[in-house]
Amino acid sequence: MTGDGAQVVFVRATAGSPPRLHAVAVGGGPARALAAGAQPAASPVGGTIAFVTTPDAAGQSRVMLTTLDGAPPRAVPGLEPAAWLRPRFSPDGARLLVVRGYQEVVEVIVDGGAPPRVVWRATTEGVLTADWDPDGDGYLLGLAEYDGDVWLAEGRFP
Repeated sequence: MTGDGAQVVFVRATAGSPPRLHAVAVGGGPARALAAGAQPAASPVGGTIAFVTTPDAAGQSRVMLTTLDGAPPRAVPGLEPAAWLRPRFSPDGARLLVVRGYQEVVEVIVDGGAPPRVVWRATTEGVLTADWDPDGDGYLLGLAEYDGDVWLAEGRFP
């Protein structure tokens, strides 16, 4: 949902094409394609959308910015390609939190006014989500704790 509550930003994936961000008015109407990417986050102020590009063969993606008007996407200043996940805007729209490789939470100034900084680093857990405390003064993290061997079994089981 956009900051003004007027539009919903979502991802549409179709066979044979990369996922694309779209926006549609809450009241209905046609969806507008914005850019190729996934995991969109709408700024609570203005019409900026942060998103993650499709990972390359090495699993690296970029965190990008576009607008609801469909401006050409541009990279978030200071963030090199990595295994980026789930960008989230601060309540004032000036900063982003982004998860890197399920191991780090990185804060970055959207306009590039300061270098990105790691604000939390995992030890035995994995970072699933990171978001801003509602007052913008702290962080809320969703973690998965590693506690011993994990086994994955695939197939049909009686």
